[in-house]
Amino acid sequence: MVEAQDSIIKIKTAIVLTGMLHEAKKKGSSHSRIANNPDYIINSIGKISLETGLRKNTISDLLNGKKATKLTTLLPILTALDKTLIDFGKHFEKISDSDIQSFKEQHKLLGSSAKIPIKKPKK
Repeated sequence: MVEAQDSIIKIKTAIVLTGMLHEAKKKGSSHSRIANNPDYIINSIGKISLETGLRKNTISDLLNGKKATKLTTLLPILTALDKTLIDFGKHFEKISDSDIQSFKEQHKLLGSSAKIPIKKPKK
């Protein structure tokens, strides 16, 4: 039961963070990182990594629901995306069971596509 709950929390967190990243991407892009530039938009895993000091792999694992998020990791990511913990909570609570199921199916397909066996030609 606890393991299932942990899995759901990881997935919901991934859904929220991915959604926030997509929102940032819709705002446009900024290619130069200039200190205190109000037009600079953090809209990629790489930019989040630069801004927070977190590894790209860590951020990717969080966005894919592979890793549990600690508050000390979540807060810098939210700050980089110009979001608050309140914003996160509002999105988190709106996630439905069907959203969770869609996420699971999507990631199951992505995971299995890399494992498609290659048939050897018959001689």
